[in-house]
Amino acid sequence: MLIYILRRLALLLGLLIIMSGLTFVAVNLVPADPAVLAAGPGAQPEQIEELRRQLGLDRPLWVQYRTYLLRLVRLDLGTSLITRSSIGEDLARSFPATLELTLVSALGFTVLGLVIGLIAATTKRRFVESLLDAVAIVGVAVPAYWLALAMQLAFYRYLGWLPSGGRLHPAITPPPTFTGLYLVDSLLVGDIRVFVDALRHIAMPAVAVILARMSILARMMKAGILDVQSKQFVMTAHAKGLTARRVLWRHVLKNALNPVVSALGLNIGYALGGQLLVEMIFSWPGLGRYAVESIQAFDYPAVMGVALLMLVVFVALNLIVDLIYPILDPRVSLE
Repeated sequence: MLIYILRRLALLLGLLIIMSGLTFVAVNLVPADPAVLAAGPGAQPEQIEELRRQLGLDRPLWVQYRTYLLRLVRLDLGTSLITRSSIGEDLARSFPATLELTLVSALGFTVLGLVIGLIAATTKRRFVESLLDAVAIVGVAVPAYWLALAMQLAFYRYLGWLPSGGRLHPAITPPPTFTGLYLVDSLLVGDIRVFVDALRHIAMPAVAVILARMSILARMMKAGILDVQSKQFVMTAHAKGLTARRVLWRHVLKNALNPVVSALGLNIGYALGGQLLVEMIFSWPGLGRYAVESIQAFDYPAVMGVALLMLVVFVALNLIVDLIYPILDPRVSLE
């Protein structure tokens, strides 16, 4: 297993180099001068040239890229052209909000997806099965940002039940930072008021992502159960007199979970990337909002930093899923 992990880490290193190169080329093809944007309105030409020299933008592209790679080896993502602070520090401030939203969303669409898929595959009522299938299809067809806008309109504009955005009410002081996750940190210090307010703020963005992602897991869970139920060993278990419930829990589910676990890892990765617009709609101060604002400001070092961080998280999730496979099915080998 150690050799397998080392191979995957080597693959990650190669992907980082390729991704950084593609992103570097892409952002430099944009017809905009970062020095002009960083200097701000009213800057004199000599000020812009001096800033361009300080940022190294007057050098050839291959020299700029080489410098970027050398910094990347030292885990230095560079300096934001807009905030003038370290991109690593900016990402460290934004990532906990995105992580919290991702974890809450992942918990929600995992539980709902597995339950809906299980019920749809085992129910004897045609109406219930059709209704659950319709819910799954709608979830695939409707994007998360549309759900976000619809919920914001309904629960904030018309009903007034939930706040329109942000992580906390402006009058409430954030809890002491232990994990960066407001829900966890507020519970650690026993501040229920902050916990409830954080929960109210995360409710709509989390539900938007949950509704958009749970349908994939539900359909895969249903398909996996129906496929395993047709296998010979399941029929043999029924023939031995085992109850349907015991066959389901001891034989069917265990073998149906492998493709679902794979889909879960991808789902979390896609949810992490798909939250960009959801975070913007709800003014959620996470990586999505930081990325969109950086793109709008042509802050290409920040854009590259977000892209590389997303890549690392996505590959790490897939590695975790691969390591879980042998636990669920001992027949699977990573050697």
